[in-house]
Amino acid sequence: MKSKLIPLLICILTLMGCVQATPPPTIDDQIDKSLFTGVPCMVPCWHGLEVGKSTESEVISTVQKLNYIDLETMQINRISGGTEIIANCISPVKECLKFDVVNDVLMKMVVGLNYEIRVDEAIELLGDPHYLGVSAVNGEIVACEVYMIWRNSGLVLTSMVATSSEEIEKHCEGIRNTGKIPSSLLITEARLISGMELLTLLTSDGKFFDFSVTQSQ
Repeated sequence: MKSKLIPLLICILTLMGCVQATPPPTIDDQIDKSLFTGVPCMVPCWHGLEVGKSTESEVISTVQKLNYIDLETMQINRISGGTEIIANCISPVKECLKFDVVNDVLMKMVVGLNYEIRVDEAIELLGDPHYLGVSAVNGEIVACEVYMIWRNSGLVLTSMVATSSEEIEKHCEGIRNTGKIPSSLLITEARLISGMELLTLLTSDGKFFDFSVTQSQ
């Protein structure tokens, strides 16, 4: 009897030794830098989606494949004029994807960045933007939003500047007065928008400049 059990135990132990536990996800697995690397596609494409072309079902199926998104947080909201699809990142836990779909056509993508990338790093990867802009939040200079705009692709990179007086003077007023963006300013969000929304942005109450150079820090 023992002679029969020994070979069986050897087989079981051998099989157990070959089975490897699935490694836990790394930090890199929970970060998506595709907007800057061009993998799997270059802007205006993002993970196979394109403003003005992709459908609602394509947006949903794409989000479901992203390993850095907490799928339990995905919401599909039917609102007046269309559909809003939102989802949170796994790390850090915050809303980092938002899609606007109208008449079953994707009209806007908003990707909140869950990692740090500076203005000069973004420009090195994407090339010079066409425009630089700054606008007050809620109509008052207690905070501002800074834009870098690539006209041909409809890509808008934004930075939200904090409400401290020092930051406002350095960034909000500094950009308004010089037309230059600090090279060390961190990008917080990327938007891919339609031509109509781009025109609306450029004709809004903000102040926009043809991009020249960044301001060294």
